[in-house]
Amino acid sequence: MLETLDRRSKGTLDFLDYCVHVMQLDPLFVFLAQEYRMNPTIPKAVALFHTFCAPVAPAKVSIEPDHERMQHVMRPITVSWTRMQAALVFGPGNAAPAMPPPPSLFDAIMDKIMRAGVIGKLKRAYQTRDDQPEENHRVHQHFVERIWRPIIRPHLVGAGFWRISELA
Repeated sequence: MLETLDRRSKGTLDFLDYCVHVMQLDPLFVFLAQEYRMNPTIPKAVALFHTFCAPVAPAKVSIEPDHERMQHVMRPITVSWTRMQAALVFGPGNAAPAMPPPPSLFDAIMDKIMRAGVIGKLKRAYQTRDDQPEENHRVHQHFVERIWRPIIRPHLVGAGFWRISELA
């Protein structure tokens, strides 16, 4: 879908690392949503939604998702997630196995981000590496050390997005 976010490219991971450091996580969302689309799982859907799309997401995308539609679509996925977690504690029940979530779940948000040109702007900033004020560096460092590393990255890696384990 995106030349900029080619899954096999080391340059892509370097670019995404830059995006994490400058707290601009829309490209990371697009990258992960592309990975999700290729292998949609309940843990990945829940992690993407709660990390990037929920009203109080810690890495909320800059494009406002349709919260009502997302809540409606996520409800059965969240129920399946809860059942999966309960099965780990109490053993499997007699319920039917959960259906995988739709691969296109995050496509509308990805499309909005792409149309907004966010990734192109960040790519240009990445290539020129414009210096930012010292105050921004402290804020970004706080984000990486206190939010990204201990909270967001482990949550996403635990859901199956292993490629980002190297970021920041």
